[in-house]
Amino acid sequence: MLQELEQIAQIVEQRLEQHETRGRTLTLKVKFSDYHQITRSKTMLAPKA
Repeated sequence: MLQELEQIAQIVEQRLEQHETRGRTLTLKVKFSDYHQITRSKTMLAPKA
């Protein structure tokens, strides 16, 4: 799962660079096979590219 998350993070980073934008909040949503889901967010004080 960590390998998959790393790949997704790299894609997000590339998209941010392509669109020359930044963000302060990262939200991760995990959906399980039994339709249960959890969501976690982290907001930084300054924008990150």
